[in-house]
Amino acid sequence: MTNIGASITEDLAVLGVVWFAIEHPRAAAAIAAVLLAGGLVLLYAIAKVVRRGWRRWKGRDRQPNPT
Repeated sequence: MTNIGASITEDLAVLGVVWFAIEHPRAAAAIAAVLLAGGLVLLYAIAKVVRRGWRRWKGRDRQPNPT
């Protein structure tokens, strides 16, 4: 029963978004542009954290050279 409700809700949400995009294309394009920019910023931030973690993880494998 929950899956049916979720599916119907999703279908109604898609219909609402399509209706909004047809009736207000400029506003829909602006919202899409803002979401795209936000996604790119988030992707950049996640990549930065992953790179930092990878460098730290690789640095632990090396043993200091005894002199």
